[in-house]
Amino acid sequence: IMRAVIYARYSSNLQNETSVDDQAEVCRRYIDQQGWTAGKIYSARAASGGSAFSAGYQPLLADVDSAQFDVVVCEALDRLGRKLADVATPYDQLQFRSIVLHTVNRGSITTVDIGNLGTMTQLFLSDVKEETKRGQLGRAREGWLTGSQAYGYALIKGKTGKRSILENQAAIVRKIFANYAKR
Repeated sequence: IMRAVIYARYSSNLQNETSVDDQAEVCRRYIDQQGWTAGKIYSARAASGGSAFSAGYQPLLADVDSAQFDVVVCEALDRLGRKLADVATPYDQLQFRSIVLHTVNRGSITTVDIGNLGTMTQLFLSDVKEETKRGQLGRAREGWLTGSQAYGYALIKGKTGKRSILENQAAIVRKIFANYAKR
């Protein structure tokens, strides 16, 4: 009987924390359908798919050499990561140890899947970054806060994210920029 482990991840603290549990349940059902034995669940909560250094991902990779499992199951390939290298490198490690990778939405993952899907997820991540920058630019141009509270601004009560200039602090900011421009 094949021994399967689960990897589940959700991207940000703005998402539902139960996402990892929901992914694990979907993976457990897949494992049951295959007739495998479900083992450990590796998870990363509020961890970007743009980084392979999440708390749940690194222990999974560390355990690859221990021969504790035969199959890694995740809901979709983008749960492992959104960068091609972050998906291809562990895939190579799994292959070297004869551990197979399965996703609920595609089944057994092949080298061709890694190339195609890995490239697509990386392109998606790139698109998300550009869309986020564009959205932040638009909000900033309209006077809305796009990140943490900046020196020289105050939030307008009752208007989430809308800001106003604090003239006493703005004078200091203007002086700093003027001095820098004179250099």
